[in-house]
Formats: sequence, structure tokens, C-alpha cells
Amino acid sequence: MGFVANCVYLFHWAGGLGPPWHVIPAVAPLPIPKPVDNIIFSALSLLAFGLLLAVSGGILYLTVAEWRDRRRRERDRRESGRP
Repeated sequence: MGFVANCVYLFHWAGGLGPPWHVIPAVAPLPIPKPVDNIIFSALSLLAFGLLLAVSGGILYLTVAEWRDRRRRERDRRESGRP
């Protein structure tokens, strides 16, 4: 029980969950992003979306290629009479 009491004491000593609700302003002012930040974040988000499309397209291509190859192998096996 002493360990739990020490943890609770340290939690409250370190600030707990933050200041009480009546100390926090109702509307916190948000920092206005600079135009350079917007350009960088936009470029990074476009790059991430492009990479997502490229990887998804590659996976789709490999899946379709494997499916077509398996169908071709089964057709060749049936035509040659091998089990």
C-alpha cells in the first residue's frame, strides 16, 4: 500500500492531470502557422499520399500478376495432361 501512496503523491506533486479546469482559458489561442510551414506540411502530406498510392499499386500489381501466373500454370498443367 505504501508504494501506491507514494505513486499518487508523486503524481500530484508533478502536476497530476494538469491545472484545474477553472485555470484553463475557455478558448486557448492557437498559433498562426507561417506560410513556409504550410508549404512544408503540404509537400510532406502530398509525398506521403504519393508513397501510399505507389505501395498500394505495387501490391495490387503483384497480386494480379501472381493470380494470372497461377491460372496460366494450371491451364498448362491441364493441357499437358499432368496432375
